[in-house]
Amino acid sequence: MKAIVTGATRGIGREVSKVLAGAGYSLAMLARNQDELDYVRRELKAVYPSQEFLTFSCDLSDAHATRNTAHKLVQQWPDIDVMVLNAGMYAEDELCEFDDRTTYKMLEVNALAAARFIRAYYPYLEKRKKGHIFILGSIVQRETRPGAFSYSLSKHALNAVFEHAWATLRVHNVRVTQIIPGSVNTSSWDGQDAPIEKFVQPEDIARLLINTLQSGGLVKELIIVPSQPGL
Repeated sequence: MKAIVTGATRGIGREVSKVLAGAGYSLAMLARNQDELDYVRRELKAVYPSQEFLTFSCDLSDAHATRNTAHKLVQQWPDIDVMVLNAGMYAEDELCEFDDRTTYKMLEVNALAAARFIRAYYPYLEKRKKGHIFILGSIVQRETRPGAFSYSLSKHALNAVFEHAWATLRVHNVRVTQIIPGSVNTSSWDGQDAPIEKFVQPEDIARLLINTLQSGGLVKELIIVPSQPGL
């Protein structure tokens, strides 16, 4: 069994990589930092020596680099079983003062990169008539959060990617599930005065994902939020 995980070295992606490896999957892991990828690969290989762990360093804000990486993946692993489109970036801004470059970068990383990986694998998923794509959305797709204009814009775009993938791939027996978390304890909050102990934890999302994957059910969306309202 083979799975792709984007944003695999930190937070949600790292925990997802661990649970997928524990379930017997070989992994192709993507992130920007090759040193961090190598560390996670060694960590997993030490526990699961019979499984394959590929790493691909890629800046997903670079459309050309993303397309090239997706092409390499398809050439090396055309027969994937699971794709976890988790990579994302966050920066605070408002509609009245957003920076075009930052907004475009967030659109590339948070939405268009996911679309490009799905596009690259679409013919193979359609032909094999099996597989499961997980997309990591955000509660900002449902609730307006002050200070998160560009992030919200990018996640709404990602929701459009998800809806199109759901509608077009389900007829080919390919499952597509969007996980929509509230505030998650990740490195995005480093240096901020935030009650991260009350947030959704990355391992909670990883458990939710693997349980959904192994259930075999056709699950469209899952929402997971902290117990404290407003987070």
